[in-house]
Amino acid sequence: MIKVQNSIATREPLPSFLQGLAPESLVDLSWTDPQLGVQDAAWWPERDDTPPLGADQVYDSTEVLTVDAERQVVVVVRGIRNMTTEELHQRWLAENPVPQEVPRYCGRMALKRHRLVEGVLQEIAQDEGDAPDSLFAALMDCRNAMAPSKERDDLDAGLNDVVHYLITSPLVESMRLLLGLRIEHVHALFRWAKSYEASI
Repeated sequence: MIKVQNSIATREPLPSFLQGLAPESLVDLSWTDPQLGVQDAAWWPERDDTPPLGADQVYDSTEVLTVDAERQVVVVVRGIRNMTTEELHQRWLAENPVPQEVPRYCGRMALKRHRLVEGVLQEIAQDEGDAPDSLFAALMDCRNAMAPSKERDDLDAGLNDVVHYLITSPLVESMRLLLGLRIEHVHALFRWAKSYEASI
């Protein structure tokens, strides 16, 4: 129910002394005691005539209230705005959660099909073949430059023996640091790997 007074509609709570009355009794309050101060007011039902949201739109918390005296209702039209770039990104992230685990072969393929160019992760076209600047090639260069050590043994096990890559594992963190990747790069690679798994 929305208050109507002097042909102006406002969202004002129904006073306690009017609560419990039937809606038809609130349409015209001229019958009330003048001392209550609501004889020239009324509380009318609201009708939402807001148009449907578009694919990339949200309500903006504003609204327009229009008094329809003929039907004795208040027409409500909520404000709509286009989503910001950040909101669109956050929605995409929510709809595409980061996989926590991918098969090793999918992880290796993600490394083979991506390169890092000036801090930007780029997908490598399949017709480029085994690109010499892929993340996988860079990782192998790092591995080959290592002296015999536990770190190199762990990397070899990760490249050849583990069954799955866990996004929270020390192995993945080690690879990330070796390649100079940011966390969002790792997330993108895990999403790509999961998509690749589903495609074969």
